[in-house]
Amino acid sequence: YQSFILLSDLEDIWDSYNAPQFSKEQIDLALTLYSNLRTYCIYKRIDFLTVEPFVAPCSDGTILFEWAGKRFPSRQLEIYIPVDGVATFEYLKTDGENEEEIEGEFNLEQLYSILDWLFIFDC
Repeated sequence: YQSFILLSDLEDIWDSYNAPQFSKEQIDLALTLYSNLRTYCIYKRIDFLTVEPFVAPCSDGTILFEWAGKRFPSRQLEIYIPVDGVATFEYLKTDGENEEEIEGEFNLEQLYSILDWLFIFDC
């Protein structure tokens, strides 16, 4: 949860350009998503530490959750917490084997199916 505390400390123009400060609602939504990820791992008996996402602020005001790199060689997933803090998330799925990218939106009720897509081959 340290990453989320750091996000709450960032002020307007934190990137020296025009990045906005993150709202309490947006950080709360990121924490809710993170909590749901942990619950998913418990339910699926996956070691959370092996699949924990990279979490980072984006200069457009969104918060990024990313699964990529050596831990996820065949599929990658990016989830963005929206600026308005409303529970509709954006995602980008990349299937390296098929060289396919899929963008879309989802709500928390659809999270498990998106995570199933990512983890089915990489866990």
